[in-house]
Amino acid sequence: FDETEPFEVQGLKKYGLEQELVERMFHKGMLKDSFPAVRASGQLPHGVPGELYFRETCRGVESFVKRLAAHRTGNLFDPLEANLHIEGIRLTGRIENLYGNGLLQFRYADVKPKDRLKIWVHHLVVNSLHAKNYPLHSILACKDADYKYDPVSESGSVLAELLRIYRQGLTEPIHFFPRSSFAYAEALYRKKKDPGEALSAARKEWEGSDFGGMAESRDPYFLLCFKHTDPLDETFEELARNIFQPLISCEVRIR
Repeated sequence: FDETEPFEVQGLKKYGLEQELVERMFHKGMLKDSFPAVRASGQLPHGVPGELYFRETCRGVESFVKRLAAHRTGNLFDPLEANLHIEGIRLTGRIENLYGNGLLQFRYADVKPKDRLKIWVHHLVVNSLHAKNYPLHSILACKDADYKYDPVSESGSVLAELLRIYRQGLTEPIHFFPRSSFAYAEALYRKKKDPGEALSAARKEWEGSDFGGMAESRDPYFLLCFKHTDPLDETFEELARNIFQPLISCEVRIR
């Protein structure tokens, strides 16, 4: 068996530990008493390397949470309870972290399309509830960038389209792939590329490259559904436009 001792935390374990510390500091305001609990959980290397790693990680976490303070202005509102009936679907849930200048969501990692989609759905729900005196802006904060989302006057219809696509996905595999679809829409609407260039940008995400991350096509679920086909077709392009165009038109980078 492997007798070597790890001197650092990597991969998903690293992200999980960092995000746990961010959440702890965000809600409790300090990390100085966290080391014994984290060490006891077995998430750190043993001995001095574990202490050093914890201190270094805390410095980055503290810097990130201090950045979040700029987005926590004004009063903290009570959580919103959602109960909407749209497109024959009952949408229920609870939305928290609502401050005077908007809904705040954060993740201690570089921004991904899935982060954008998550806050976008919550943003549309908040805008559709029309809760008195509640803010209608939203903010997404990640390690590499912060984004602000302006109020959406037609939030109900935008949300209805997303739910229609969701319901379709319950009956058949749909040609929507977060990374590739966002690359297509971003090239088309933000970078003002033509459809052919936008599709090339999507293929770089789908097929991968020597300089990028894993090809999105290698996702086990996507392989199961589309291994012997090319799903980046007209249906893919239409879905990418319908899902991401409203989001991109509303999103403003603020850091």
